[in-house]
Amino acid sequence: MLVEGYCRLGLVEEAKKVIQRMKENGFHPDVATYGSLANGISLARKPGEALLLWKEVKERWEVKGEGGSSGSDSDSSSLPLKPDEELLATLADICVRAAFFQKALEIVACMEENGIPPDKTKYKKIYVEMHSRMFSSKHASQARQDRRRERKRAAEAFKFWLGLPNSYYGSEWRLDPGDY
Repeated sequence: MLVEGYCRLGLVEEAKKVIQRMKENGFHPDVATYGSLANGISLARKPGEALLLWKEVKERWEVKGEGGSSGSDSDSSSLPLKPDEELLATLADICVRAAFFQKALEIVACMEENGIPPDKTKYKKIYVEMHSRMFSSKHASQARQDRRRERKRAAEAFKFWLGLPNSYYGSEWRLDPGDY
C-alpha cells in the first residue's frame, strides 16, 4: 500500500527504499508490490529501472521453476514468485516504448510460459507509432551503425513476433512502387 502510494505520487526512489527495507526485515515483495512499482516506473519514464525490476522478477520466477532456493546470495531470489498478467504487461509495455526489444521478447516468452496471452495489437500499435523509422538514417557514422546492429536484430525479431514486415520475411512483404 505504501509502495503504491509513493509510486502514484511519482516518488519511485522512495518506493524502492520501502521495498529494500522490507527485504532487510525478511519480507519479500509480492506480485502486487512489484506491479505497483512497475506502474510507478512507467509513470516516471525510467525504463532502466524496469530492466532491474524485470531481472529481479525473473530471478524469483526461475526459483519457482527450480523448486527451491537458487543458492544465490540475493535475498530477493530466496522466495519464489509467479508473475501475473498486469505486472508482465506493464514491464513489456515499458520495454517496447523504450526500444528494449530483446527484453520485451523475454517478457513475452514468460507470459506465454505462464499461459498469459500477450496483447500483440497493443505492442504493434506502440511499435508502429514510436519506432517504425528507428533505423532509417543513412547518414550515421560507421561506428554508430555497428553499435546499432545488435539492437536492429532484436527489433527485427520483435517485428517478426508482431507479424510486421521485417527482414525475416524477405522481399515478398515489400510493395512494388506501382502497388501504392
